Amino acid sequence: MTTVESLLQQVQGLISNFTTVSESISRNYNTLMTTGNTDLSKIDLTFEKGIRDMHAEANAYDREFEEEEAAAQALGGKTRMQTLQEFVLLFFFVAYGIFTASIVLHTFARGQQSEALKIVGIMGLVLLLIVCFIIQLA
Repeated sequence: MTTVESLLQQVQGLISNFTTVSESISRNYNTLMTTGNTDLSKIDLTFEKGIRDMHAEANAYDREFEEEEAAAQALGGKTRMQTLQEFVLLFFFVAYGIFTASIVLHTFARGQQSEALKIVGIMGLVLLLIVCFIIQLA
């Protein structure tokens, strides 16, 4: 069983430890403020240098991109048939033209010139509708 005297001794020991620690903290803080040479300042300088280096690297990449972009624009930008979409559209319209020509030739071969003219008109109208639809979606 603990007595009041043993509790008093424990409290006195804790108070003496607390005063020792608080004096140590105060002494180290005062030393830190007077000398100015701290590990924290070294860390801050290192961190700031790292940030400056990253900004410089990002600016270098930005300049390189702008130079490449300017060079591409000087050459006229992108050329036709450079993208897949343009290739697919070109393929579609060429195939549509060949299909229209083959139907018209087949109609002429059967001797129905008036029907061939109607087919050309209908295919032209359908082509106009397809172009309008593509422009609407673009």
